Amino acid sequence: MVTYTMDEVRAQLGGLVERASHGERILVACGDEKVAALVPFEDAEFMQEREDRLDLEAVRAAREEPGESISLEEFEAELQRDR
Repeated sequence: MVTYTMDEVRAQLGGLVERASHGERILVACGDEKVAALVPFEDAEFMQEREDRLDLEAVRAAREEPGESISLEEFEAELQRDR
């Protein structure tokens, strides 16, 4: 992966998007910190699908936990009280 500064990305955005659309992964840095990435759409789609699967697994695991279930409204009210 190649890294570009914010200024470089501003100046070359169209070309960088084109490169990403052909499979290249491009990092964006602000100073010394990497803050974003341009990736092929298929990569972003894969990451979203993976995140969705992990979320579903977490929901299924939570449903199996012992104890009383509460509604979303009760949960939100509890969060507000704890703030």
